[in-house]
Amino acid sequence: MSGQEVIDGCVAHGVFELPPAADVSYLGFVDPSGGASDAMTLAIAHRVGDMVVLDAAREIQPPFNPDAATTEFSALLKAYGVGKVIGDRYAGEWVREPFRRHGVDYQLSEVSKSDIYRDALPLFNAGRAQLLDLKRLVNQLCSLERRTARGGRDLIDHPQHPGAHDDLANAVCGAFVMLERDRRPQLISVVDVVGVDGLPPPLPRSEYVFAAVWAEGADVAVVYGASSSWSKELFVADFDAVLYHGGFFGDLATRLKELEKACQAQGCCVMAPGALIRHIEPHGVMTREIPDWFDPAETLLFAAACIKSGRIRFCQPTVDKMAIHPLGAALSFKADDPVEAALQGAFLAAISLKFDYQLSSKPKRRA
Repeated sequence: MSGQEVIDGCVAHGVFELPPAADVSYLGFVDPSGGASDAMTLAIAHRVGDMVVLDAAREIQPPFNPDAATTEFSALLKAYGVGKVIGDRYAGEWVREPFRRHGVDYQLSEVSKSDIYRDALPLFNAGRAQLLDLKRLVNQLCSLERRTARGGRDLIDHPQHPGAHDDLANAVCGAFVMLERDRRPQLISVVDVVGVDGLPPPLPRSEYVFAAVWAEGADVAVVYGASSSWSKELFVADFDAVLYHGGFFGDLATRLKELEKACQAQGCCVMAPGALIRHIEPHGVMTREIPDWFDPAETLLFAAACIKSGRIRFCQPTVDKMAIHPLGAALSFKADDPVEAALQGAFLAAISLKFDYQLSSKPKRRA
């Protein structure tokens, strides 16, 4: 079977874009450009069983304004509930900052373009990839060629002649390969988050509200909760995950006091590791230290069980923010992702506060 036949066999003919679905977890991959000579492209895809499916693709032809392109791509990512996008190292910090301004985390791919094409090839050959009916994409994929680079290393790239491009193919294959590399089962779904009626509850009237804070390097996250001592439920009222800045703890205290008023609570407090408490206390908020034996990595199944049983409910502000940073993926975070690790730590610390640290039958101390 020729390469053209293989790619044609993967195309969903007559389908040019798939709409976002509430119960699907999407991944975005971008091939950035400075706007002068190459196109800037974006692909959004998801997994269904062993299949990887392309949902949407965008290609902005040069010349263009990179900031405007980032704005357009960020809007599309948010429409699919994608809070982070993966891209190559070509752009460096100049492309990370514009995405960050729009609430999208730009992560650097550890896989080279040639290796992405190499790893995507088995997906196409096995018929495990579904493409949209986009002529430029199909042409770019079919025109890829393998050649030997200096040092004898195999290289897969677009043809070496003027006018040849592979920007769209790179974004699509990048999304497929990233999905293939991350095949962990999802512990919770959107239905588990919003409840059986499909709607999130409003902010509840509570006895107390609190904030749980966690940090991973320069990335810091906070999860706001509301509860009452007589209630079996924990309401997650809001959350945030940002690159640390000088005003973070002041913003935290302000938001916590806003929630205290909105929930008609009798008090509020902040739960954080000891190293952070001294930065919080000057803002006039009562603090409580997270025990040093607390380990978020050991509590994921406990958190999933609490969510599925309805012991944890997500309020409207949280669900609204999930459209930008999907907290629904909180229980399948990558351990090497500092932003997600910080949010995971704060989220699980919030659960531990409500349930009196009953996360481990044998608390232990780290060496």
